[in-house]
Amino acid sequence: YFLDTFLCMLKRMKSILILLPLFILSCTPSTKVDHTINGHKLLSIISAKDFSGVILDVRTPAEWKKSGIINKAVTYNAYDKNLKSYIKSLNKTKTYYVYCHSGVRSAKVFRLLQEHGINSFNVEGGIAGWMAAKYPLVKYEEQE
Repeated sequence: YFLDTFLCMLKRMKSILILLPLFILSCTPSTKVDHTINGHKLLSIISAKDFSGVILDVRTPAEWKKSGIINKAVTYNAYDKNLKSYIKSLNKTKTYYVYCHSGVRSAKVFRLLQEHGINSFNVEGGIAGWMAAKYPLVKYEEQE
């Protein structure tokens, strides 16, 4: 009887010892930084006097012309075949805030920026969310 009880306890302890590290890891705060922000947060950031980041609009020229862009945004079409070269040419000391229409293309560009070691944030909801909140836009002027 004693041996059976002892073996049963060992089996239970084995299960506990296997699951304990998983439990501890699941309770540990994540060190992953969330690089997604909403339009309200972006407006707050770019309204600061000391803003030195770059707002990057990755929609198409037709979209820029139709709705306008966020003031001082740099435009670059996410569908451009030279996108990766463009990203490689960016200033790595700047922080980039990327948006598109709804967040799909900007998420793609955001990942590429991250892969190239560029600090960046994806603006969730894109320009659609920005416009729904009635935040300001400026007329798109073609860049030389």
